[in-house]
Amino acid sequence: MQKVRIAVSEWVPWVQFDKNKSLATAQGVLVELYEGMKLAKIFDYELQMATAYGVLGSDKKWTGMIGSMVRNETDIGGPFFIDENRGKAVRFVSPLDFSQLVLATGLVPANKHPFLIFQVFSVNVWLSFFSSIVIAAVATGLIYSISPFSDKKKKTEAFLRYLWLFLTSLIGKDFDDNALIVDFGAKDSWHLKHIWNTPSFRFVQGVWLVTCLVFINSYQGSIISTYAAFKMKPKYESLEDLMKDKTVEIGTYANSFPYLCMA
Repeated sequence: MQKVRIAVSEWVPWVQFDKNKSLATAQGVLVELYEGMKLAKIFDYELQMATAYGVLGSDKKWTGMIGSMVRNETDIGGPFFIDENRGKAVRFVSPLDFSQLVLATGLVPANKHPFLIFQVFSVNVWLSFFSSIVIAAVATGLIYSISPFSDKKKKTEAFLRYLWLFLTSLIGKDFDDNALIVDFGAKDSWHLKHIWNTPSFRFVQGVWLVTCLVFINSYQGSIISTYAAFKMKPKYESLEDLMKDKTVEIGTYANSFPYLCMA
């Protein structure tokens, strides 16, 4: 099995060492990837320590990882595969050396519109959705009203309860009379215990649950993409945004020299 020589430098979470900086303690995403390649017998690997990616010196020779690759001392450099084009990019953007620079950011609300959910689907989809809820509630209310038992609630109360039941069952939750969260199968509730075992209600229940499953699987992509686009955005989208935030403190590692920040 071919053994690939890999030059690495600590870059969490790709490659990480313990305080002794020993290659034997290397861990991280890429180390797990290389281990997987080894177990799959695609290739074996050997890690080599490199302190920098490398620059083109005054003697026209590359140093660091790029230099070791040019001299055929290693096959892969760092967390990324380095080729000729990437070497040229390093030469262009790194005239001195590369230092470790970290920018911590996060996601902030992009749109605080409280009715954003109504933008996810078209009007026809919403109409068909609510029509299905009303039809299911009416059908269940009829089953409840014609069932042979004495302690019945008012038809309006039963209809509203079933309307709420089918609406909330779309997300898999419902509330009983004691405000305890239960699921659709709360068959001991007053609105279900007398009709739970009837074939007609089982048919309505089965059709509704299948409808919910089809609805969610058909439109979950639209729901996720809409909320991702409208509700989340990077806290800093450009260097201009970063420079406007006066609360940001720039820090660096000991014995390092930050000289460049790129967007």
